[in-house]
Amino acid sequence: MNFFTNLDVVRQGVLICLSCLFISLFGMLLLRKIWPPKLRTTFTHIHGHMFGVIGIVYAVLIGAIAVGSWEKFKTAELIVFEEATTTLNMYHMASSLGPAHQNDIKNFIQRYVDEVVEVEWPEMQKGIRPNIKSNILYSMNQYLSSIHIENKTQEIYLPILVHQVNKLEYLRGQRVFIAGSTLNTAILVFMLLGGLLVILTSILFGLEHSLGSNALITSMLSLVIGLVITVIIGLDHPYQGEISISLDPLKLALSSINKF
Repeated sequence: MNFFTNLDVVRQGVLICLSCLFISLFGMLLLRKIWPPKLRTTFTHIHGHMFGVIGIVYAVLIGAIAVGSWEKFKTAELIVFEEATTTLNMYHMASSLGPAHQNDIKNFIQRYVDEVVEVEWPEMQKGIRPNIKSNILYSMNQYLSSIHIENKTQEIYLPILVHQVNKLEYLRGQRVFIAGSTLNTAILVFMLLGGLLVILTSILFGLEHSLGSNALITSMLSLVIGLVITVIIGLDHPYQGEISISLDPLKLALSSINKF
């Protein structure tokens, strides 16, 4: 699966669509050989209605999966944006702790963002889940806990910075979890089997006496199903492939930090 998701979206779409097309046309020709059209009875309007019900049921199933994948993608996108803005807020807030501590805190934050951009993000793009524990955030938390409050400003901003570090750990944990999660195997199997059943109905329904028309309808339906499955798989892996979250928020955060 990692090999597939690391392909560009055009290759992914072509691979899945060609697979669906091959299966559908092979199944149609095999059925015609096993059950010749001259031996079949003509389908009635009732049969056509039942085939439509099968298609609607599958559309509801795959629609629910698509919505879930889209929500996962948008959640992952929001996490990256919040992670970037949190690091910037912490960087600007560090000066409130005074000259004795601000450089150390800013160094922690700069190292953290740099590690995400240069190390963790390339790992996620390859399907590798980063370590759930960030040594930099842990060390920063320990450092903040060791600071002795000397004035009112530190009394106000030190708890805020500690809260921001905890928030950053939470956001990073969510990002790492999403990077390693994927569609349940059973759901993926049901989605593929449902697509095959819908294609089978197009093989059977009403066009059994016309090879050209049967092949055309079956091909169009299988290609549409292949495109939908491609999009769902792309959305389900928000940090891999071309249908993925942009790194720009974190890059902009790192660029802003390096300017100061």
